Amino acid sequence: MRLRLLGLDIRGKASARRILEQPAWQARLEVAEFNPRRVMQKAGINPPQTADDKVLGRASLGLEAHGDTRSARIEPIRIVLDDTRLDGSVRLPDLATGAVRFDLAVDGIDLDRYLPPETDSTSGQGGAGGRPAGTANGTENGTATDDRIELPLDTLRALDVAGRFRIERLKAFRLRTQKADLKLSARNGLLRIAPLTARLYEGGIRLEASLDARGRTPKYATGLKLTGVQSGPMIRDLFDDEYLSGRADMSLAVHTAGDRVSTLKRGLAGKAAFAFGEGSVNNSELAHQVNQVIALLLNQPYDPSVKHIGFTRLTASARIRNGIVDNRDLELRARKFTVRGLGTIDLPAERIDYELRLFKAGGKTYAPIRIQGPLASPGFRFDQEAWLRQRLEGKKKAVEEKAKKRLEEELGERFKGLFGR
Repeated sequence: MRLRLLGLDIRGKASARRILEQPAWQARLEVAEFNPRRVMQKAGINPPQTADDKVLGRASLGLEAHGDTRSARIEPIRIVLDDTRLDGSVRLPDLATGAVRFDLAVDGIDLDRYLPPETDSTSGQGGAGGRPAGTANGTENGTATDDRIELPLDTLRALDVAGRFRIERLKAFRLRTQKADLKLSARNGLLRIAPLTARLYEGGIRLEASLDARGRTPKYATGLKLTGVQSGPMIRDLFDDEYLSGRADMSLAVHTAGDRVSTLKRGLAGKAAFAFGEGSVNNSELAHQVNQVIALLLNQPYDPSVKHIGFTRLTASARIRNGIVDNRDLELRARKFTVRGLGTIDLPAERIDYELRLFKAGGKTYAPIRIQGPLASPGFRFDQEAWLRQRLEGKKKAVEEKAKKRLEEELGERFKGLFGR
């Protein structure tokens, strides 16, 4: 069989045997290289606008299939799109139930090339190819929304899918990964990623996630682990600025349930932790405020040209309950000072109430910086009153210690004279 249609050159071949007894069939399909944009135009379809107008310029397809009345297998599958090649197989072990098993592999793809082009409203927001800036509360055009999340529950419960999908090189939303390996399953309403692993900026990532749609209320769970990731280059690729640098280890384990964003936030629970090796906090209002207080703490002139905070180690952990992230042990260690932090982030209310305490190396008193307000635009304030109270208290204790020592010396002399010693 050969068919020429809309610029496509399609060749196929099929055969069947034992039609009256135990029917079995096999087929082969090939689509010669074509230009997807031109095919869409000939079909009266406007090609999508993409960040790279050279994509969707070349494609081809080839596959073989065989099966019977009970099952089918498509192998090999070969699909080429521009510079990307997909190979693999798909099995349908039970046509009656619609079960699907797959094993697919891609050599490499840059998804950013296929995203919509940047516009004036999306450029400079850290998004590639017009990626909308994310917000914590699912806002759209600055207006908070809390629409019901309509999941196709009946469809999810009917799925019987399992397989593996590998990508040797992947670039998406500016992030670059290598050797991504995804194992996915969906059966009886339970969808699982178990796991997704990949190499990420000289380190690794492991993600496990699930959506449980078996009951009336959908349940979500996520476990994330980053190991040895170079945070500086990763953040620079994401946001065009290196706000934070250092080799990072991170872990996150959270779960929630609900059918609205607000409900998911209020139900969020779990724990998180991170540890950064030698690095810095850069180019931010926080770095500006901390450097001012450090200059005061160390009795040094403030240099406004310094826009980073260098550290030898940065660590923190948090408990999450009812959507409130509670951290009590943040610690940033530097050669001349230490920063400790404690406070909360209220995700449902989208507010932060946090305090940074800056200690001079070996010192006991600290200079506090309060971080409070909306998550999107928190305020930073040096708590001068608390700082002065601590200094006065410190001087008071110093005077008391000095007086106590002098009194002990005087009493010692008197007792010495009394006993003749």
